[in-house]
Order: sequence, then C-alpha cells, then structure tokens
Amino acid sequence: GHYLPALDLLEQLLVADNDQASRVMVFWLSDGRESDHIKEECALHEVAVWAEDTEYQYIRTRRSVLNQCPSSQICRQAIQQDIHERCLAKVQRLGDLVGQDTLSFSTVGFGPAQEDFPLLEAMGNKLP
Repeated sequence: GHYLPALDLLEQLLVADNDQASRVMVFWLSDGRESDHIKEECALHEVAVWAEDTEYQYIRTRRSVLNQCPSSQICRQAIQQDIHERCLAKVQRLGDLVGQDTLSFSTVGFGPAQEDFPLLEAMGNKLP
C-alpha cells in the first residue's frame, strides 16, 4: 500500500482530535510491502525506475520490465531508503504531535511466509 498518504491522513485525524485528553492506539495492517516508491523518480536521472517500462515487449517472458537509468539498481535502493526514512519521520512526528506516552503505534504484516516487512517492523519500533 501507499504508506505516506495514509500516514498523512492519520496525522490529520490526530490533529483534529489533539485537544482531547485521550490515549491513541494505531494498529497498522499491511498485506505487503509499501508501494510508495513506484512513482518516485530517482534524484540523479529523474526516471521512475520502479515503474514498468510500458514500451518494452515481453511476449516471451510475460514479466514486467522496469524503467532503466544509468544507475538503476543504486537509484532504486536510494528511493526505497528515502521512502523508509520519510515514513519513520512521519511516525516520529505523530508521536511528537500527541505525545509519545499517549500514542501506541503497532504494525502487523500478513502475507506469504517468506515475505519480509522491514519498514513495518521499524515503524512499530519507532515509538516507545
């Protein structure tokens, strides 16, 4: 899913209710890894390196091919790192907004057994 817009909406909800003296528990469910990176362009080449190359013909392999830039692999990693940092900063901001002792932020990822959810784990561990 798209974590960044969801975190923005969560912040709006918490701001609207911030004058209440209440404790808040966020239970973040995801059926897969974040997909915010798909439309992001690499800073060096301004190419959406995670988006499908719509001009590529893949009749034989039936696999999607991603857009390329001169440093595609490095740029893909940098985009993912940026998304991770932005998500964690937003979680931290939520804690700062309502009080870290007031906000409980829990995450659950569900999917195939081999699926790994490093961002969800980091988001869940960001606040005390």
